[in-house]
Amino acid sequence: MTKHKKSCSISLVFALLAPLFFAMAAFAASPSVPYIFVDFAPAINEGSTIEGHIWFDGEPGDCGAYAVTMALQVTRDGQTWGPKPTYANPSVEVNAGGYFSCLFVTGGYDIEAQRLFVWLIPRDFIPDGDFAKTEAAAFDKAVIERYDDGRVEIKHTKEEPPPKPEKIFPVQKKPSETDKLSICYSPYTNGLSPETNSFVPMEQMRWQLNLIYPYADTIRLFGVSGELEKIFKPAKEEYKMRVIAGCWIDSRYSEQQIYAELDKLIELANAGYVDIAAVGSETIHRGDFSADELIIYMQYVRERLNDENIPVGTSDTSAAFLKNPKLARASDVILCTIYPFFSNVTADSALKNLEETYERVKAVSGGRQVIISESGWPTEGSPEGLAIPGIGGAKKFFEETYKWSREKDVEVIFFSEIDEAWKVEGQNGDIGGHWGHFTSAGMLKDAYLPVYKSISPVPVLDAAAVEWAEEAILELVGQGIADPNGPSLYAPLVPITRGDFIHYLVKALGLEAKTGQAGATFLDVDENIYYYFTMGSGQKAGLVKGTGDNFCLPESDITRQDMFTLIHRALEYAGMNFHGSETAPGRFGDWGEVADYAKEAISALAESGLVLGDQNGNVNPAQNATRAEAAVLLYRVHNQ
Repeated sequence: MTKHKKSCSISLVFALLAPLFFAMAAFAASPSVPYIFVDFAPAINEGSTIEGHIWFDGEPGDCGAYAVTMALQVTRDGQTWGPKPTYANPSVEVNAGGYFSCLFVTGGYDIEAQRLFVWLIPRDFIPDGDFAKTEAAAFDKAVIERYDDGRVEIKHTKEEPPPKPEKIFPVQKKPSETDKLSICYSPYTNGLSPETNSFVPMEQMRWQLNLIYPYADTIRLFGVSGELEKIFKPAKEEYKMRVIAGCWIDSRYSEQQIYAELDKLIELANAGYVDIAAVGSETIHRGDFSADELIIYMQYVRERLNDENIPVGTSDTSAAFLKNPKLARASDVILCTIYPFFSNVTADSALKNLEETYERVKAVSGGRQVIISESGWPTEGSPEGLAIPGIGGAKKFFEETYKWSREKDVEVIFFSEIDEAWKVEGQNGDIGGHWGHFTSAGMLKDAYLPVYKSISPVPVLDAAAVEWAEEAILELVGQGIADPNGPSLYAPLVPITRGDFIHYLVKALGLEAKTGQAGATFLDVDENIYYYFTMGSGQKAGLVKGTGDNFCLPESDITRQDMFTLIHRALEYAGMNFHGSETAPGRFGDWGEVADYAKEAISALAESGLVLGDQNGNVNPAQNATRAEAAVLLYRVHNQ
């Protein structure tokens, strides 16, 4: 009896509530309504793709269930042609993120179309020339009107609701607040190449960071794995640099390789070594990926960062952002490469070209920061139309762009720190290795010297510790002849190695230009090290004769008498002959300690005034030379 009463009670409750349950179920089951929105349509006589996305009035639906097809009228209200893109491929799918890209210029007079129709249709619907049938099957439609004066009007059946407020990342660096540069960095000099997976010694990377550190506080990197992974930790922790990290991906990579690179970018960012995460470099420009694919990769990175304040973007050309407005919307910061050199302009017109291009990109940025992620002017190579490589053009473009960036508060990342011979660019393939501010030997080019000196007139901070050598150290380091030995440090009282002294001596006398670039053949000179070619020049010129068994001991300290001997040989090779004097033995109190092989050199240099002896009248031949002593002597030699 009790059981029967309970059953009746449940039945009664269900009967009373059933209408409400069914209404709720019907509401939950009813699909939200999809609408189409065209983000970009080219002007008349321009044939790029129509870009857009779909949105839902209600809960988001499955974007993959939809496709887009088009038709056009060349003469307004004339015959309608379609479907587009083609009869063979009459529609394009909407991707998982809700975006689509549709080509409508496929032949005839399509490019002159005055009116375009864009329909949102079920993915499994196959449109044909019966546009009434397409209209009946469509969920929504947009109409694009194009006028001869360049105007474009887009008419939607229902305007998209205002977007949710976007997170706009603050400007990370105001150029007006710092004179220091942002610069692109890659370590592949002296025959090294990322295309052959060359090993790069950490010593080589530190040498390159030491070169640029006095003048730059931001570096942009083009990879996160392999050899480049090694630079992130010291760049952040030791050199305190702001790092814009780019993971390299291209169409040659498998999906597994692509996500391995993305994961490495995420790993380095989560370790605290990344300030801006850039997914890919000019991948749309090269045709490696579509904007939709790239946006998916960017979102993958963004969702996995521990610090949501790290901006995520991609570096690409202005055309990539202008033709794909959704790419700008999907970026936290816009990293845009602008090279006036490839825009068929002279150096006199280059800044104007850069500024106009920047303003066009800024117009589609939606308030996001636009960073010019690469720009520069090569110092050698073949012309590209009106653009002529050379020191003069590079100097003009760099100085004007540097000044403009400070006045306008626009960050420009200059390309690049150092010449890399492996790069092949330009119509004749001969400009790729000449974009560096420094030569591959670490010599600062004349085009950049004035601005660099204005940024850091004292490129090393410890030169003042040796007053007698300070002028020589600052001048040699400032010109790129002698190199820092740490972040803004020269280490003047540290013994100089044979490798470094020969490296500086060859640069001081410009011997590479006389000998031609040739690598050293000594067994103990690593072909990947920064002095490989300068040592080769010294060897070819007969300065460096080795210590036997084809060794030259580049990492050992050099004695003063060996230093004098090398200088004497170098001066003779350069055509500046100095001869010894019979008075030399009586000039120095420790002449008896001079090795026989060094007597002629020391006597000749003393006669010329290059070797003066110390306060006690001694030459100290067997002592190890310090970096300060080497600087003073090289300064005298350089100014002969």
